[in-house]
Amino acid sequence: MANRYFTEDGWAQFQQIAKRRGKPDNGDIAAVVGLDIRTIQRWEAGEGVKDKNFTLLQEKFGLSRDQILSFTKTNPQERKPANAISISRVSGLREQMQDRKNVIFKPEIRERILNTEHPPSVVECVCASRMHLPAGSKEKDTPIVANTEFNLFFQVGAVLQVILPQSRKVVTMGAPRKKILGTQKYDHTTGFSILFGASFPFNVAPDEPMDRWVAGIEVNSRNAERLTENPDPLLLHILKYKLDIVGFDTAIRPFAVVLRNESLEGQPRAYCQYIFHIVVDWATVDPHEGEDISTQLRLMISSPELDIVPLPASAEPERLFRSENGKLNLMDLLAFQRLQGRSGVLVAGDNSSTKLFPGFNLVPNAPS
Repeated sequence: MANRYFTEDGWAQFQQIAKRRGKPDNGDIAAVVGLDIRTIQRWEAGEGVKDKNFTLLQEKFGLSRDQILSFTKTNPQERKPANAISISRVSGLREQMQDRKNVIFKPEIRERILNTEHPPSVVECVCASRMHLPAGSKEKDTPIVANTEFNLFFQVGAVLQVILPQSRKVVTMGAPRKKILGTQKYDHTTGFSILFGASFPFNVAPDEPMDRWVAGIEVNSRNAERLTENPDPLLLHILKYKLDIVGFDTAIRPFAVVLRNESLEGQPRAYCQYIFHIVVDWATVDPHEGEDISTQLRLMISSPELDIVPLPASAEPERLFRSENGKLNLMDLLAFQRLQGRSGVLVAGDNSSTKLFPGFNLVPNAPS
C-alpha cells in the first residue's frame, strides 16, 4: 500500500473519526501516532504516506484496511488546506516548529506552582497538564488557558551524574545549546545546560509512558515508584528524546522543583521543571575498548537531539550558564548550586523570578 495519498474527502472523513475519539486537531493526531505535526500537515496537504504510518493510523485509531483504502488514492493531489502552518525555507533550511510543550491548565495547580513554596506532587501536575504544539514563538507566547496572561509550561527533567569506574569520581553531564539558523529551536535560551527537561504526550494514547504511570497510580498509589525504580524506570523512556540512558542501571531520586516566572520580568511565559537526580555507575557499563572515558560517555548517552558532554572540570558557573545574548541561565545556575550542596529554597533573578524548591512528592501526601 505504498505511495498512497489522502484525498480531500478522505482526509475530512479521517478527521471526523479522530474527533469522535477526542483528537480534534493535527496536534492531537501527531501526539497519538508519535510523529511531528508537520508530517500530519503534509498528509493533509496531499503528500504521500508511508506504509508504516498507515499501520500506525490503523492501530491508534482503530481503522480497517478498507477504510484506509477508501480515504486514499495512488496518485497525489496538489492542495494546501487553509489552516496549514507555513513551512518556509530560510537561507535554504526548513523552518522548524517549537518543541512540544505541556501547559498547566488547572487554576488551583497553576496557583500552587506560581505562588507557594509547597509545589504540588508530580502526578497532580501531570493530570493538570495539556500537550501543546506551538508553531513558533508567537504561538508559544499566546495564552491557551482562559483568563490567564501567559502560559505556564511544565516538564519533568533530570540532572545526570556519572560515577567513573576506577577513580569513583562523580562527573556531571550537560549539553551545549546553540540557536540554529532557519529554526526556532532554542530561540529564547542558549548556552550550556545541565537540565534535561522533557515534555510528554498525556491523555492522548493509553500506551504512552506517562499514561501508564498515572493508570498504575489509580490502581495503587504505591505504583508511583514505577516512574523511578529499576529495572526499567518509566522516567527514562519519557526523557529518551533528550537523554538516552534506557537500559542503564540507575539510581533516581526527586531533586528539586525549579520555577522561572518570566512574567515578573515582563515576558509572557513561565517554566516549571520537576527535576530528578539520576546517577549512573559506570562500573556497571560495558565500555568500548581503546576510547577515552569522555568519548565513551558521549557515545553511550548522546541523544539524537543533544550532544551530551561532561561538565568542564574548571567550569565557572557565571560564565558557563550564560546565553549567547549574555543573559544568565538562572534555572541551570540554581540547579548547579543545589548539586554543590546549597540547601533550602534558592532564589535568583529580577523580582525573584527564579526559585528552586528542594525535593518534591510523586503523589499527594507522600514523604519527600
